[in-house]
Amino acid sequence: MRKENRRAAGAGNRRMSVKRAGSRFLSAVLILSVTFSLCGCSFARQAADTFYSGLGRLVVGEPRQAASVSGDRYAYQQLGPEEQTVYDQIVETVANQAERASVSTESEKVLERAYTAVMADYGEFFWVSGYRYNTYTSGDQVIGMEILPVYTMDQTQREAEQRQVQEEASRWLGEVSPQAGDYEKAKFVYETLIQRVDYALDAVESQNILSVFLYGETVCQGYAEAAAYLLQRLGIQCAVVTGTAQGEPHAWNLVRLDGEYYYMDVTWGNSTYLTEDEQEKKTVDYAYLNLTTEELMETHVADGQISLPQCTATEDNYFRREGLYFSRWDPEAIGNVFGEAWRQDTSASVRLSDPGLYQQTLEYFIFDRGIVDFCPEIEDVYYRENSQLQVLTLQF
Repeated sequence: MRKENRRAAGAGNRRMSVKRAGSRFLSAVLILSVTFSLCGCSFARQAADTFYSGLGRLVVGEPRQAASVSGDRYAYQQLGPEEQTVYDQIVETVANQAERASVSTESEKVLERAYTAVMADYGEFFWVSGYRYNTYTSGDQVIGMEILPVYTMDQTQREAEQRQVQEEASRWLGEVSPQAGDYEKAKFVYETLIQRVDYALDAVESQNILSVFLYGETVCQGYAEAAAYLLQRLGIQCAVVTGTAQGEPHAWNLVRLDGEYYYMDVTWGNSTYLTEDEQEKKTVDYAYLNLTTEELMETHVADGQISLPQCTATEDNYFRREGLYFSRWDPEAIGNVFGEAWRQDTSASVRLSDPGLYQQTLEYFIFDRGIVDFCPEIEDVYYRENSQLQVLTLQF
């Protein structure tokens, strides 16, 4: 019997069953059952495994041993040996846009976990939106499984759009200095995506990187997959993480910089404010560039589809790297940061180490107008609060 199933992003399982070649295995199964009754349990189990393995190869075909090309990818590294084998087979199948492929498992959970890991690691796979799978059984015994990816376009269209994506991404990455370190690369990708791509709920192809590189509008999934794609091209390990943020479905990134893991949320870094003439203007909010688990999980909850590390490093956090993190009250130093931004007619953010210091900074510079000592002749102060991360931003 073959069971055909479908799994797509954001959708539940649908099961359809059709009978296939059940009766032709009946005599073989009966003969084997008689043999079991005459043998010890251990030998019977070994014989059963051998029989069903051969039966599976006969019906489904021998699963191809795909080349392992993903050893440097994060989600791949979190899988067990069987899951990694299936992962490799999925990568090869999708990359070649094959209609179907036998996989080296009889477990639906193994297949699901492997596919989820592939999607977390390969933001560039924009032409696949989910998968169906067939399970082949003899009685209650699963004897084989195959995956049938769900493609959103034919191979000719995919290759044409893939070339456009690669060309556009190469233009962007051509601006990265050859001497750039991990932190500089991550900052570049974060800034570039925010500055060049708008957030739009009605974006075309919003759930993949086409929305970013071809249309310039996307949502959180597009941002996260594009960030993973660009950083992987820069030699930085990066994975897409899904879950919720403030109760809403969301996607962000796990990134490895200088040997340590951090979280990065490009979507939440895309901030807007109103100008004096009531025009909405976009700005980069650096509060979500390279956070710890504790910091991000104040607002974000991962769905647990891939295993995640405990991110505790802070060295590559934006504020610490840029000298904008303050662990003691220093109005002169903080004021100089704001004063320099005022002279350049831009924005500036500082991060304080604790809520008390954050509140003191807010009251001194904003409510008590201490900002005028560093920004002469200033009349209005536009500011943005982030009390959860203790970040204060002034926009000039």
